[in-house]
Amino acid sequence: FTITTAAQLRGLAELVNKNEDIFSECKIKLGKDIDLNNEQWTPIGNGYEFNGEFDGQGHTIYNLKESEIEDANYIKAGLFGVVKGISVEKEDGTYNITPAVIKNVTIENADIEVTNTKNNVPNTLGGTGALVSYGVNINIENCKVKNAKITANNSSPRAGAMLGNIEAGKITNCQVEKSEVNAGANDRAGLLCGYMQGASSSNKKKEQANAIQNVRVQGSVKGRNSIGGVIGYYKEQYNASESIFKGAVTQEGTTVEGVSAVAGIAGFSWNIIEESINNASVTGTTNVSGITSVSQTNKNGNINGGNVSNCINNGDVTGDSYVAGILACKTSYAAWTASAIDNCYNRGNIVSKDDNVDAIAKITGGSKYTGTTVSNSYNLGNVNSASGNIIFNESNKYTNVYFKTDSSEIASPEGTIGQTEAQFKDRTVVDALNANDGVEETVWYQNTENPDLAFNMTITSDITVPETLNVTLGKTMKLQASVTPEDATNKTLVYTSSDDTIASVKEDGTVSGLKLGTADITVKAMDAGKEKTVKVTVKEAEKEPANPTNPAKPSQPATEKENPTVATVKKGTKLTVGTNIFVVTNVKAKT
Repeated sequence: FTITTAAQLRGLAELVNKNEDIFSECKIKLGKDIDLNNEQWTPIGNGYEFNGEFDGQGHTIYNLKESEIEDANYIKAGLFGVVKGISVEKEDGTYNITPAVIKNVTIENADIEVTNTKNNVPNTLGGTGALVSYGVNINIENCKVKNAKITANNSSPRAGAMLGNIEAGKITNCQVEKSEVNAGANDRAGLLCGYMQGASSSNKKKEQANAIQNVRVQGSVKGRNSIGGVIGYYKEQYNASESIFKGAVTQEGTTVEGVSAVAGIAGFSWNIIEESINNASVTGTTNVSGITSVSQTNKNGNINGGNVSNCINNGDVTGDSYVAGILACKTSYAAWTASAIDNCYNRGNIVSKDDNVDAIAKITGGSKYTGTTVSNSYNLGNVNSASGNIIFNESNKYTNVYFKTDSSEIASPEGTIGQTEAQFKDRTVVDALNANDGVEETVWYQNTENPDLAFNMTITSDITVPETLNVTLGKTMKLQASVTPEDATNKTLVYTSSDDTIASVKEDGTVSGLKLGTADITVKAMDAGKEKTVKVTVKEAEKEPANPTNPAKPSQPATEKENPTVATVKKGTKLTVGTNIFVVTNVKAKT
């Protein structure tokens, strides 16, 4: 089904809300941009859930408005209310999962305000987000939210500019721009998503593992507890190693404010976070940090999550206690197990009212806490505590950790090395942008004066790509690209399109021709920041001649002088006229 008007979009919501499973195997597409004119919206999936595929095809939905939602058992506010994939049990007791899919759509100028007057509102099926309120087994791909204003006044908002409450979801290549989320005195809010949880004990075989990859956010988020620039609360109920959190970026100008568990990337995380950058300023009271602020295992010890690697904090972090550039947490959970911080660095200024502060990681835990391992990392930011000194967490184990200091008197634990400003002067970080032009990979070189600060790696020396690529409208073609040398440490290539409406590109380099025209596909090497551009032209399919064995004879030149090749034409000679190519099959018969 293709939707081109606001009335048809509202009709879709009405059909879904009154009919169970009516769109379970259907694909909905947007054929045009749609303006909802700030008229009260009823979400798609406010009665029964939507469980098909929605493809915006690069189009935008403008002026989505919802307000004065009161006395509801479950808050559902967004373009979509409940979205749920299909899981079918197999003979062996496992499940085949067909995720619901929402992709290639932009929501612009959304204004959503929810108020709930009921006490003790169940929070498991509610949420507030411009795109989706609540989703299970859902894939969100290539979606954007611009200029959204989300205000959540209910008791457990689970609010995000794009997504409210997700269980078993995959969010890839998505962006939030110039948006704000205000959860007031409530919990679990982020610019991308408020709350994300994996499978529970009763249905863990029915759900896919969570994934957040290559996302970029900009705006402001406010709330009380579990407040993050990207996501407020990120929880994988069972195996954290199956959950992927990679390539998240908060852009400059973003602000994150809360009380406890406040962080630039993920406010409360049970999982591994990799290759993420925080540029937001972060302000809170306790458990405040640049990347993630609370990171723990569950009470049964089934998760050893919380590890952070290849991450950068550029934002200033301010709090009263338990403040750090990468990870900060004070918890009393008895089953706490230590996290690991590797290949990370802090460039933001860290400010705390007491001495519970660390440039990298400030953590204490319950009875099983043994300290965090911090390795191959460094700090260039200023650290200001109550005593005015750089504070190191005595329980942590440091290996190859460097910090900036002009004082030789600062006591530091084994495994840390103080460096002067001059010694860090020529240290350069290689910029490498991901699919959303935001990730700065934590790969760095070091000058020869301080070789001990360098890491063992083989850097990409070149990228090989074609200069041009022609793609037929409606078809796909693989862009062949490679890096040299063969033993490069990180051979990952990232593809971006200058115009996704003409030619989109997937992570593996597959280019889709969506509209006639030209676009530039940029290919970037993640470990060196090198990039090359391919000019992509999307063309109409060539039409076959009416009689391929006897095509129309091209007009002949007036004299041999004008076209001297006529006298020497032979079987097999090719001649291009316009977009057609003619081949001589018989010279005597002139065919």
